[in-house]
Parts: sequence; structure tokens; C-alpha cells
Amino acid sequence: MALPTRWTVDDLAPAELPPPAPAADMVRMALDSPLGARPFGRRDLSGESVTVVIDGRARAGALPHLFRSLLRRLLEAGASPDRVRLLVATGS
Repeated sequence: MALPTRWTVDDLAPAELPPPAPAADMVRMALDSPLGARPFGRRDLSGESVTVVIDGRARAGALPHLFRSLLRRLLEAGASPDRVRLLVATGS
């Protein structure tokens, strides 16, 4: 396309991004240092009801790691398996 000669045009390219961490590592980091909340290791969930809401659009590869890691952390914090619910929000 012909541009006016007084215009200056630069070629912009996105910065190179490092490859993402493996899903299991990302889940572990998120559970160890949740944003705005205490880590599970510093909670007492005995006697509590827990509902986990998962966005169905979440990274599918991370979901198996998330479920295993999250359930393990909940049980370690004293949650009873019969008082844990999982709600997958699929948007349908």
C-alpha cells in the first residue's frame, strides 16, 4: 500500500516469550501462592463444605493436574471428601 512520504513506519514484532511452565508446575505454584488468599497448608477445612468452581474454558491440559493437586491439598487441610463438590462451568 502506498503511504504518504511524511509518515514513518516501524515494523513491530512481539517479544519472544519463554515457553509456558508444565501444567503440573503451574497448578502447584498457584496452590502454594494463591492470589488474595491463604495457602491451603495454612487452613483448617475440617467441618467445612467446599465447592470448587472450574471454568470449562480452562486450559484442558492443566485440568487433570488441577483436580489431583487440589483434592490432595483440600484433604491435607482437613476437608472431608463427602463435603467437597466440583462444579464445572461449561457455559452451556
